[in-house]
Amino acid sequence: MRFLRLLAAAVLPSSAALAEAVEAPGVIASEREAVISTQISAQIIELPFKPGEAFRKDDLLVAFDCNRFEAELKEARASLGAAAARHKVNKELDKYGAIGKGEVSASGAETGAAAARVEALGEFVKLCDVRAPFDGRVVSIASDLYETPSEGEPLIEIIDESALVIEVIAPSIWLRWMKPGALMKFEVRETGDLLDAEVVRLGAKVDPVSQTIDVVARIVDRPGYVLAGMSGRAVLNAE
Repeated sequence: MRFLRLLAAAVLPSSAALAEAVEAPGVIASEREAVISTQISAQIIELPFKPGEAFRKDDLLVAFDCNRFEAELKEARASLGAAAARHKVNKELDKYGAIGKGEVSASGAETGAAAARVEALGEFVKLCDVRAPFDGRVVSIASDLYETPSEGEPLIEIIDESALVIEVIAPSIWLRWMKPGALMKFEVRETGDLLDAEVVRLGAKVDPVSQTIDVVARIVDRPGYVLAGMSGRAVLNAE
């Protein structure tokens, strides 16, 4: 939006001519995109999708080699089973006064700690597979197969193409007549196509320097070749 606002300040008419202006610069953007970072440090063993390829929600985007972590989880489950068995025996012995209360409490605490470790490792192992949060397309991949990215490092950038909108920087004087529901045409610079769109949301604040306001419009019957990042101009009929 910052680039558009600078462009708008440069090309929009003066305030005296704003009442006659019916066009403004805009870009096509997605309202749902994400840069997913790795939450573990492990070797990448699967990258099923390449940049530009489409995926479905819950598809595997990245898989890490987690054999070591899975082995630790298996060991923790075995420890939990042993601790739970000891605690069960201690509770039975306590019924007959054959064991001290402290030992029963200690075995109970041991069982609780073992259960917590199993839960923590189970959640950790879930991070070994990165699943798609929505239908979309891969924009870029920051790491290659068999690399071991550091924890917190950006891993893959994705975008939801079903959530494309047109973001326009419009003269603020258009607020005299422009409301959600207003129809517009958007001429795509890259293709020359003229898209139909409907205003769905206006910005909460007018920029006092450029005297412009953010406008978001929904594309009506979007063609498949429209991509995020394309730019152009929005044309509206002042009413």
